[in-house]
Amino acid sequence: MKNAKTFKFLALLSAAAIIGCAKEKPYDVQYRAVELMSKSNFVTHEKVKLADGTEVERPVDYIYVPMILGTPMNVTDADPFFQGQEKLVHLKWSEEGLEVREVERDGRFADNSLNQYPVLTIPGEYKSFRCREDAYGECTNVEEENTELEWYDKDNFLPKFEALKTKEVNM
Repeated sequence: MKNAKTFKFLALLSAAAIIGCAKEKPYDVQYRAVELMSKSNFVTHEKVKLADGTEVERPVDYIYVPMILGTPMNVTDADPFFQGQEKLVHLKWSEEGLEVREVERDGRFADNSLNQYPVLTIPGEYKSFRCREDAYGECTNVEEENTELEWYDKDNFLPKFEALKTKEVNM
């Protein structure tokens, strides 16, 4: 009887040890810059339902108003606090970064995207992350940057605002 109790105790103790040691290793997330944003945060297109019930995707309209804020008073070429002409713009992803493009004002030519004049470009890097796999294709719980994807397939964008490229002239 004493042997059976000892055996049960040892079996329970070893089962508890096995279960306790079988904890899953925490997922090791790679460092991401604070400025890294998901591309889905930038709404570039929306779905619109037409009268016949079909859905189409169209670019989202934004208003862009350039402004010279905080220009020193001794700069003769700039008018401090001058507000420029507002523009209706669309956002578009390109290999270079996020492009802001002016919408063609003449409705006859609006369907041609080549008539959308570039206003500015926010350059940056596209990044995507995945779980690092071992030789058998199993996740190792370590995150790594996915460099095999093309820029348009990556789901995060790291903007470089200091390298902002203005492509329009505002009078």
